[in-house]
Amino acid sequence: MMREDKKLSLSKAIKKVNEYESAEFKTTEKSVKKNLGKTLYKVGKRWVIRKTDTIEVKSLIFSNGKSEYINPKSSKERYKIRKYHTDIRTAKNAKTVTEKEKILNKWKGKTISDKNGKKWKLEATLEGLENAQEPYTGYQSIYAK
Repeated sequence: MMREDKKLSLSKAIKKVNEYESAEFKTTEKSVKKNLGKTLYKVGKRWVIRKTDTIEVKSLIFSNGKSEYINPKSSKERYKIRKYHTDIRTAKNAKTVTEKEKILNKWKGKTISDKNGKKWKLEATLEGLENAQEPYTGYQSIYAK
């Protein structure tokens, strides 16, 4: 989040993340600093995050009509997954089938690489996503107390 919005402070980023979390998994500044290690560093009074990192985070993707948890290769792959989930939610809330298909079409043929080098083809059809579980929206796996 702080990579995309350079003006976003650490405390504001945490507040944004906590909007999506249940009370049980609230993120704290202390837990973020502890878990991010050298990925997060201070420049003057502001906390800054490096452009890339090697943090292992399991992320949910939809591939071949199934949901799978993978360890994305990089922070760029995690960013892609987050955008993919946003588009899935938008498509599920769209009013017409045409709108839904238009939103999902940009993901046709797209892949995500995992830590082991395996490429996962992202599901981009309404039929494939119909029975898939809801996208994982939180960060509790690494940032929770």
